Amino acid sequence: RGGHMAGPEDDARGAVAQASVLEKDLKDLERLLKADQAAVAAANGGAAGGESARIKQSLRTVLRKLMEAYFNPLNVHKREMRSLLGLLRVALQRHAEIFTGSSTFCVRTFAHLLPLLTCAGLSESVTDTIVWTLCQLSSQLSNAGDPKTFAALCVGIAELVEDVAQVLEIHSCAPGHPHGHGAVLCCFGEAMRRMCDDAGPDTPPQSERPDGRGSGRKPANGESRVLDVSRHTRDVAPVRVDGLAVEVGGSEAAERVATVACKLLTHALRVGPHVTTGFVSPATARAVSHIVASPAYADRALRRAAVATLRTVFTESAALILPGETCLRAVASALFERANVDTGPAGSVEREGYDGELAACVDAVASASDIADVAACADAAATASIAVVASGEEACGANLRASALRTLRMSVAAKPALVSALPGLLPHAGSRDVADALIACLHPVFAPKVSTFTEKRRRLGGGDEVWTRGGESGAGPSSAAAWVEECILSALHQLSPMSLGGSSALSGMVTGQTDWAAAAPRRARAAAGLVRVCAAVGRDRPRLRSSGVGTAHEWLKWARRANDAGDGLVAIAFTGVLDAAVELARMEKTENGASFNEDDLTQDLLLWPWGNGAINEAPAEIRRAAKIASLRASLAAAAARGKASGSTQQSMRQLLQSSVKEPDQGVVAATVSWMPAASLLLGNDPTAGIDMVMNIAANDTATPEVRAAVAVAVGGLAAAGIAVGAKAHADMSLRAKARDAGQRAIASVGIPEKKYLAAANDLSAAVSEAVKASGGKVAAKYVVTVVSAAQVLAPMLTVDEDDSVAAAALWALPTVFEHAQQHAGANAMRGASEVSALTTTT
Repeated sequence: RGGHMAGPEDDARGAVAQASVLEKDLKDLERLLKADQAAVAAANGGAAGGESARIKQSLRTVLRKLMEAYFNPLNVHKREMRSLLGLLRVALQRHAEIFTGSSTFCVRTFAHLLPLLTCAGLSESVTDTIVWTLCQLSSQLSNAGDPKTFAALCVGIAELVEDVAQVLEIHSCAPGHPHGHGAVLCCFGEAMRRMCDDAGPDTPPQSERPDGRGSGRKPANGESRVLDVSRHTRDVAPVRVDGLAVEVGGSEAAERVATVACKLLTHALRVGPHVTTGFVSPATARAVSHIVASPAYADRALRRAAVATLRTVFTESAALILPGETCLRAVASALFERANVDTGPAGSVEREGYDGELAACVDAVASASDIADVAACADAAATASIAVVASGEEACGANLRASALRTLRMSVAAKPALVSALPGLLPHAGSRDVADALIACLHPVFAPKVSTFTEKRRRLGGGDEVWTRGGESGAGPSSAAAWVEECILSALHQLSPMSLGGSSALSGMVTGQTDWAAAAPRRARAAAGLVRVCAAVGRDRPRLRSSGVGTAHEWLKWARRANDAGDGLVAIAFTGVLDAAVELARMEKTENGASFNEDDLTQDLLLWPWGNGAINEAPAEIRRAAKIASLRASLAAAAARGKASGSTQQSMRQLLQSSVKEPDQGVVAATVSWMPAASLLLGNDPTAGIDMVMNIAANDTATPEVRAAVAVAVGGLAAAGIAVGAKAHADMSLRAKARDAGQRAIASVGIPEKKYLAAANDLSAAVSEAVKASGGKVAAKYVVTVVSAAQVLAPMLTVDEDDSVAAAALWALPTVFEHAQQHAGANAMRGASEVSALTTTT
């Protein structure tokens, strides 16, 4: 019979037959997976393992057959391909021995999947599944007992990153090419060769090219591994390559392959850093940096993947082989782009994830770069950091903002002339982290000048020179410092509550409002932050010092009259203004410079958080911060003189009465931590304090945090009593140390690191030193006896007590013993043996 042409009916019959075969193969695969699970269970029960090995080999055979039939661009959108991909995922999750038992099969599966990513129209779920599968295959290969094949895969991944970066550069340089920019990436040559060498007589998949033998990081004759096929016609014979040929047909496919390549490199570095880092070259790091720095991918998944890769490269690889300057410029570019790109609403998983990854990347690159690299990139890094901070607290994650401020400090330290860029942060000084960064950057520049006798030149890493002459040596350029000082003075004038500058451009930047009353809290915060800067760096700058003191005086008057509307804005401003006043009070008083007047910390001001009814509508953490600020400020007022004024004493007594009645146990704990320093500064008998903290600890509402603070306070009160009994509490040096220790103890309440113990230790040591200097005689009535201390501490040493409370009690007891033994003798030490026995039995 003669032949006939195939028609639609023949195609339909062929499709039905193909579907029938696939259905049979998929059923065989499911049956084998179940059989393998049963065989593994039997082997674990002591049965022979031969059957399990045979089933695994059958699984590999069936999987290979199915992959060759359906893992190709023609079938990528078919339901059968998705079904097979799902079964492959199950096999990786529950039957990992199929892959770890054969490195060849891992590579073969990898080679089938990777080219699928270049197909147009892939759904996000399919793409994610393919990427997950590729990463798991690399993990299985690292565990397959074939380090050479895993190393070959790592080489291929690093080369793929470099090659696809070139393709992206082609697209970015000429995005409007009429025929597109097609490219064929020849990759994983060594891995493919090893797979074909181990494959035996089986026919390799069509995507593999086993004919060639040569491979390595550089193609023969130095030619690129990227072939731009848009420059060739169909009449040109196909080039035979040694490796996996991946055709990238457009910018979308290039981005997808680049994203996957970055994720694969990140994964390989994490699962096998000891192997992978050996194949990450400077060229690989530069390729990733190019992707990170490109503004075309600022808001896309590709940049996020590249940022994670660059972070991992710098975390795992030796810093000496990495191009620090190039990578620093790249992350600076990414930082600057992030300041101008909205990556999602505040608190969203997407935004927080990217900001966290970018922050970690910036920190990793910066910490691994040497001073010369930092100095070379200082301008770009500082500009990007300021842009991130200036975008606002709500515009980016807290970790990214912190990383930007660290980068800014690092840049200014490497190139002090960059302080001239810092005025851009002045409107944001109301945020504590910004004020701290300004202080860190300006302190070396505003440092006191030291006299020198010879002219010298100090060269910074980037080639910038700082000349210093005899008698005028400083840490930074004087012209830049003078410029910054003038900017701070101008800002303080514009932010003053008495200034007409309330409608100025700076005020608008700070508040975003034109109504003075509504804008006042934000202006107060910004002014308070700048006052903190003046207090920290203005010791030898009379104009800064005077302006800071005057601004604080005006805003403290505003704070006494302010009423919170229930949103907490005024309470936040109140806290900032009081914290600024505390910093000013630390400044040493000089004859020529203005000094803070502690009388500005009046009783009505310190009691404002308890007297303003509207503050009760503010969030709890804001109310707590305002009350803690009052406690800290009261210590500053009391320590300013050798004896606290009558009004200050009255204020502190009122604070104590109001604070211990607080329903907020955080405020109660802070008050208890405040009591030892307050007792010393007021010259009080510690007995009343011991009785009060005992009653606080016995209260049913007392939390472990409060009880731990009580235990530490017992030791602190014992030290304070010794100082008062020796009349050493009038010593200004001791009063300053007591103020500082008390303020640190208050601020550290609730912090897991237990910094309050360090503050208590400092207070005890300072008292011992001061008492020794004063002669060592102590009035017995001021000594805290072991018996009175044990009434508070003994109940805290039971087995049922919270660990933190027991640890605090164990710290307090030796402190009480030490001071009682040294300064009071046997009467004060009565009961010591019983208490010691209690500590050893519990």
